[in-house]
Parts: sequence; C-alpha cells; structure tokens
Amino acid sequence: MGPCVMGMLIFADFDLLKEKQIMKKCLFLFFIALFYAATSFATTPGYHVLKSIQIGGKGGWDYLSIDQSSRRLFVSHDSYVAVVDLNTDKMTAEIPDTPGVHGI
Repeated sequence: MGPCVMGMLIFADFDLLKEKQIMKKCLFLFFIALFYAATSFATTPGYHVLKSIQIGGKGGWDYLSIDQSSRRLFVSHDSYVAVVDLNTDKMTAEIPDTPGVHGI
C-alpha cells in the first residue's frame, strides 16, 4: 500500500477509536443517571404500608372504597363485597351475590 492509503487507514482508525470513546462516555453517563434516578426514587418518602387487614377469599381483590362517616371499608371481590370495620380492623359483613362486581 502506498503512503496515501496508509494515511487514510490511520485516520479511519482514529475516527473509529474516537467514536468508541464517546460511546463509552455516553454509556457511563447514562448508567450514572439511571443509578441516581433509581436511588432517589427508592428513598423518596410517599405511600407506605402501615398495617394489613386479613380478609380472606380466593383470587384477587379489585377496587375499594371508604365510607368515612361509618369508618367502613368496602372491598370488591369476584362475586361479593367485603365490608371491613376500620375501628376494629376486622371484616364485619359480606354483600353476597354480586358477580363481576367492580368499582364501588
């Protein structure tokens, strides 16, 4: 190869090396930003569990609603609604035969 071709290959290698360095710096900064975001969300105060109330039943639960005046929690389930007394944290009643109940 002549000196011209050799010079072009050296410049091409230099450009490729420069692009790789820039890409590495960008990836490094991306992961630093990702780590910072993950740790800041993990330490951000917000909603957290104060206590749990066992209701029972098979399958999952759906929407819930609170009646503040009577301090009752209504939790919809597959075919019934569970009623929880929030003063005692116990299930006090069940509204049966409401198949497919959603959103109270």
